[in-house]
Amino acid sequence: MSGRPLDRRIQKTIQLLQNALAELIAEKAYDDITIQEILDRANVGRSTFYTHFENKDQLLRSMLTLLNERFEEGIRQLSAGQGRFEDNSANMPFNVLRFVQQHHRLFRAMLGTQDQRARNPLYDYLFASAREHFRSMAQRIQRDPLRTELAANFYASAFIGALVWWLENDMAYSPEVFGQMLNQLILPGLESFLGIETPGG
Repeated sequence: MSGRPLDRRIQKTIQLLQNALAELIAEKAYDDITIQEILDRANVGRSTFYTHFENKDQLLRSMLTLLNERFEEGIRQLSAGQGRFEDNSANMPFNVLRFVQQHHRLFRAMLGTQDQRARNPLYDYLFASAREHFRSMAQRIQRDPLRTELAANFYASAFIGALVWWLENDMAYSPEVFGQMLNQLILPGLESFLGIETPGG
């Protein structure tokens, strides 16, 4: 695919193909999915598919690129704030969960599958983004780089693990309620570990 801006009709076609692949990944192993199955699910012709993609791997990469770009932008906007550590770390789950909810079909398919070829790239990216977000905040108040790195890795692991659970359980809680749960589960221990004094503490 070229880097030129796409018109709405092309964007719609690509979205149909991406959604079709996401649905199929949720149903079967990625390697077992055929291009014909993708075409049938998306109701798109073969010639149209090959106008935009060389193969299903390229379609998969386009899905990952889309999610990565949007997720990265959300993290960038959040991390741009210069508020207190407690405020930024507490707000992070709500922003991410709202974004995931908007694109839940793709996230559920990519993170829920046991097919490592489809799952690992997105999982690794989300882990790295969450870790970098936490690290950037923790570094403002913690000088020990190893201690900060450990906290960042723990935060990312706990957050992504909870995110997968949330998706697997059909987002039973709203982003606001689930975000509060995550803050109650994760932040107190990390704040204590990093020596952060919370209001009223």
